[in-house]
Amino acid sequence: MVDEAIWKFGKGDYEAYRTALQQGRPPAKQRKPAGGQLAVIIKKFSDYTVKLEALLAESKSTISAAGNDR
Repeated sequence: MVDEAIWKFGKGDYEAYRTALQQGRPPAKQRKPAGGQLAVIIKKFSDYTVKLEALLAESKSTISAAGNDR
């Protein structure tokens, strides 16, 4: 995200975004109320989440919840 020119947009309305979340609305669908840079960041996180979940679903690796005792 650092390489993307999000600074061209206004900051966005954090209060509108926060209020929508407090009302139980899904975060990814609150880009329009948020607007500006906040909307771009929300969109990017949503895009990256989908990609990451797809990669993890294909993985055959496992992680031990117990940790690695040496």
